[in-house]
Amino acid sequence: MERTFNGVKDKQNDRIRRIAELADLYLAAYKIRNPDSATFAESALRHVKRLQGKKIQAEISDKIMNTYQTERLSACSKMKAM
Repeated sequence: MERTFNGVKDKQNDRIRRIAELADLYLAAYKIRNPDSATFAESALRHVKRLQGKKIQAEISDKIMNTYQTERLSACSKMKAM
């Protein structure tokens, strides 16, 4: 009741959203603001969704993002070496 009275909203629903859903929302807004680079953003977010998409927002930490970046850079290095 105190939260309602003081205008504090429970943001639990925001914290339990999947990364894939957030990526889709971000991309939709990005395409409007930056139509010329939307293809690049789609490609980048495709990988984010593939590797992190099932996680919820509350699970994402700097350690998880560093691991993701390392995996992506490693994959790119392997592709270049072929």
